[in-house]
Amino acid sequence: MVHTTRSGLVMPATIGNITADDVQDWVRLQEAGQPDAKAGRWIRRPASPKSAANRHALLWCIVQAAIDADPPLRTKNCCASTRLPRVDDGTSEEMVFLEQEENQLLRKHLPDPAARDLADWLIGTAMRWGEATALQVQDLRLGGPVPTANVQRAWKRSPRGAQSSFFLGPPKTKKARRLVALAPTQVDLAQKLTHGMPSEAIVFRTPTGKAWRHANFYNRKWIPEVR
Repeated sequence: MVHTTRSGLVMPATIGNITADDVQDWVRLQEAGQPDAKAGRWIRRPASPKSAANRHALLWCIVQAAIDADPPLRTKNCCASTRLPRVDDGTSEEMVFLEQEENQLLRKHLPDPAARDLADWLIGTAMRWGEATALQVQDLRLGGPVPTANVQRAWKRSPRGAQSSFFLGPPKTKKARRLVALAPTQVDLAQKLTHGMPSEAIVFRTPTGKAWRHANFYNRKWIPEVR
């Protein structure tokens, strides 16, 4: 990042001279990237909206620390009014929820009992796909006044080059670690699926006993039956 004076002089940016215009120019440069003189190459590729926002958030904290210092190194946070690129690129899809009649119709057209059980659980608990399919027997508390499912892990996609495509990790956010109260129908379903299973066994399994993969369920079960 650089600082441009009112006279047009460009100099290195410091915590004391950086301005709101400097920060805005820096964000725009991230969006545009830095192309190489050779066609089709980049010195610095354009940053995604999320990456630009994350870097801006870090800079905001650094500047705020300078304001809170004793003695203060500056009086105003130059990041406060920055216009950031929209993370969704200006497009978004409205969430769609199934009506009860639609749910029953879909259930009727899911002939695979394992797929139907998973669909019922997803609809009834509103758990994320990666959370529901990562549930283990030990996560369920089916007795007591309030039966629960303890959400403490989810499926994650491995980086490119890793031997396995997916692994079990923490949920999407800290708040996603939670207890989900179960209705009687969900308790009955969980008891049926976990009877005689070891504590670390996956609750929802394919007909061959393997963990579900989203692409297989979506392409082979969900889309054909929705159609």
